[in-house]
Order: sequence, then structure tokens, then C-alpha cells
Amino acid sequence: MQARCPRCASIFTTDRSGLQFCPNCGQQVDVPAFPGAPPEGSGAGWGGPSGPGAPGSSGPGPALREDTPWERRATLGLWTGFFETWKRAVFSPQLFWPTVRPDAPWMDAVLYAWILATVGGLLSIPLGALGMGSFGMQQALDSMGSLPPGTRDAIRNAVARGGVGQVIFAIVLYPLILIIWAAIQHLFCMLFGVAKNGYFATLRVLAYAASPGVFSFIPCVGHLASLYTLVLIILGLSSVQESSLGRASAAVLVPLLLVCCCAAVGVVLGAGAIAAMLSHGQ
Repeated sequence: MQARCPRCASIFTTDRSGLQFCPNCGQQVDVPAFPGAPPEGSGAGWGGPSGPGAPGSSGPGPALREDTPWERRATLGLWTGFFETWKRAVFSPQLFWPTVRPDAPWMDAVLYAWILATVGGLLSIPLGALGMGSFGMQQALDSMGSLPPGTRDAIRNAVARGGVGQVIFAIVLYPLILIIWAAIQHLFCMLFGVAKNGYFATLRVLAYAASPGVFSFIPCVGHLASLYTLVLIILGLSSVQESSLGRASAAVLVPLLLVCCCAAVGVVLGAGAIAAMLSHGQ
């Protein structure tokens, strides 16, 4: 069946009804039902009748897989492809993830996430120079009332220069960090049965789920963006790896709980060691 986009008036071919994206401009189009057409989420498309979304399937699954607008940037344009992908991932994740192909080139997804990380990192530099986001450091300096003003300024400038260096270092190494993070995450995906389409599908999910990270430079808002990123990863793994939300949630949250537990144990052991040293010193 052919459908017309109300925004750009282009005509495209589809084999299903319901909400979907125009392949030309990215506008959401509500295609009316037509005789013999499978409804949205019926399992037609990727995976066939036995794929996700089919009766008895454990995942929400898509009806049609396609390249993301970013992966079609040669046709749509660099800015349009980037912005449409970001907008879908952030504001329409339940429509976006079912359309993401698990087998598309992973390098495109990593490049997309790298651009986001670069933008967020560069925007954080002027905020750090202005003292925004350095509330903790200011409190520490205020608690050292005996420090002369010149020493305070020297400490503040040194921390600011170190922050710029850390940001640049993190931007340069971001692709490697993302690949390693995806490898660790995929191990837990395998443990919980969320690895049907392989490691590179997990890598693509983590890359596109990084979309809220562009707000990471904003104090307080950055924490909310990190939490939303976790939500997007869970939704993305469930859809792209064709699994249930419960399994995807476990694969994402269990490693975080393990890290928190290890950190808590380290703090307790460190505090005990310091207490022991102080007691021996007396």
C-alpha cells in the first residue's frame, strides 16, 4: 500500500498500518488500516511471523526495521539525519527502537554517539570556567578559611585546567570507552538472555541511547539525563535484542547494583583502615 506524508507530501510504500515515520522527512504518519495489512506491532517485517511482536513473543518488537535517519544522512542531509535521529530517540523511543536494525553498520552509531559526547563535552568547558557545576569545589575552598586569596585562586585555576584536560581526554577516548562498555553490557545481556542479535546490536543500542547525554553539561539536569539514558537502554535492548522488558531491565540494572555494592564495600574497608591507623597512632 502507498501512503502520503502530510508534511512533505511524498508518497512511500508500506506493508502495515499505524504510526510510522516518513522515510523522506521523518515526520510521524498515522497510516490508516487497509484490507490485508498487518496492524502495527503484529510481527510482520523483521523476524517474520515468528519475530518480536508475534503471538507468544516475549518482546514488544517491531513491524518494520530500517536504517535510522542518521544512517541515511547521505540522502536526508547531515543535520536532518542527525536531528531526526536524536529527536526520535529522545522523544519517541517506543516508536524509534522498533525501527532500529540490529545488523546495520555499528560505526555509524558510534560516530553519532561520539558527536553527541563531543558537543556535550565542549559545552561543559565554558560552564566550568564560569564556576557553574563547581559547587562542591567552592564549598571545599570555603571550609578552608585560613587560605589566602591568592592560594584560593591558584587552586581554582588548577582545577579548571585539569577539568578541561579531562574533558578533552574523555572526548578522544569516547569510542573506545563506548566499545568496552558495550562489551561489558553484552556479557550481562548474554547472562539474562538478551543477546539474540549479537554484540553489535548491543553496541548500537548504547550508542543511540546516549542521545540525552547532550544535556550532561547542565548541573542537575545532567543527572536526570543519565537516568533517562538507562531507560532508553532498557527499551532499546528489549526491542533490538528481541527480549522482554524484565530481562532487559535485569541486564542493565544488575551490573549497576554490583558496582554500587563494590563501591560501598570499598568505602567501608577504607574507613576501617583509616580508623585502625588512627588508633595505632594514638
